[in-house]
Amino acid sequence: MLTETEPGTRAEVSPDTQAVLLLCSELGASGEPRPLTADKYNRLAQWLAAKDLRPRDLLTNGALEDLPPDLPSPERLRALLGRGRLLGLSATKWLNFGIWALSRADESYPERLRKLKGFAPPLLFGAGPPAHLNDGGLAIVGSRDANEDAVEFTRLVAQRCAAQGIQVISGGARGVDREALTAALDSGGRAVAIPVESLLKVVADRTVRDAIREERLTVATPYDPEVGFTVGRAMGRNKVIYALADHAVVVQFTAGEGGTWAGAVERLDHNQKSLGSVPVFVRVTNDSDEGWLKLQNRGAHKFPMEDFRTGQILSVLAGCATGTKNPSPVDLASETPVSPPGNGEKADSCYDRCLPLLLDELRTEPSQKELRGIAKRLDLVPKQLNQWVSRAVSEGKLSKKKKGHKVVFVNAALAESQELFNNLELPHAGTDA
Repeated sequence: MLTETEPGTRAEVSPDTQAVLLLCSELGASGEPRPLTADKYNRLAQWLAAKDLRPRDLLTNGALEDLPPDLPSPERLRALLGRGRLLGLSATKWLNFGIWALSRADESYPERLRKLKGFAPPLLFGAGPPAHLNDGGLAIVGSRDANEDAVEFTRLVAQRCAAQGIQVISGGARGVDREALTAALDSGGRAVAIPVESLLKVVADRTVRDAIREERLTVATPYDPEVGFTVGRAMGRNKVIYALADHAVVVQFTAGEGGTWAGAVERLDHNQKSLGSVPVFVRVTNDSDEGWLKLQNRGAHKFPMEDFRTGQILSVLAGCATGTKNPSPVDLASETPVSPPGNGEKADSCYDRCLPLLLDELRTEPSQKELRGIAKRLDLVPKQLNQWVSRAVSEGKLSKKKKGHKVVFVNAALAESQELFNNLELPHAGTDA
């Protein structure tokens, strides 16, 4: 039986993985016998290890004779292991879509997932370079119904990751997850997607196939490639997203409900149980105070916007997580530092550093609508840029004027010099200057 293990190559699926596929995969079929759940397979795997056996040993009838009563019956296991024809048909289909399969019995199974121990998925299906699953990166997760500020923040972080060679890891659902993956790939970066919908459907998309072919995208799932979305599967894949990352940022969530909240809580609990260490950062806004405090009590960190803008992302986050760096608290709703009364020095210095770049960008006399493109080039969210533009206008460094049906912003110093230039008496052609 063959499967893709690296782009352009084929390798035999190990006998151990064949056995795990027969026991745990849907194989595109429904009805009886039902595949083993992860929990039931884990108990079976523990029994095998205690007997110094491997999954492939179940393919011989002798290994099933002395199963204890708390494990699946020998009859059920034989029925599952007898689905060789279904496995052959499924494997052929997966291969046609460039899909590979790994089990925990394989040496190439991601070490980051092994740290989950009993929570590690028995199987992993995917397309694209499987080695990238061990490369780490930043997990970016959040609500499906993300607001505009959350989307802008997500794009900015993903773009910065791409620029710094940091892999982005996310789920692929609409909202924050999809924006993170799209922004990273569009910016020339690398990404890992852990979707919950059918893997066959995902890899059929031309954009996805192109990114996989360029070895910039790996798509992986702990579920059979032909099964679709369920809430349970969406919850179950969250642990994979976090485990594959060095750090994670939760962009937007609803306190106490939904997959984003459940995934963050589960990861924080895993950190406390030493099932791998993945620091979780939260984008804190005025709307997230209550939920943020609950996550903070579980060990989450506030995302350090100011330091993030000026440093290497993973280094900044690592410093915050270990306490070697203690950035000022940031109100990300306005993206301005929240300082004690009488201490506005950091906010002023940030504005002063960016003002020359801002004035240079405003040479084109942009309209309010065109400020969004400038914000993107300067790694700012529109709300922050609007605040700084208003301040520059109040200080006389910018001015507003009517241009047709639009109101545009003008670099005041540039306008003054242009006016002086227009009033000069230039020499006529053919005379010495």
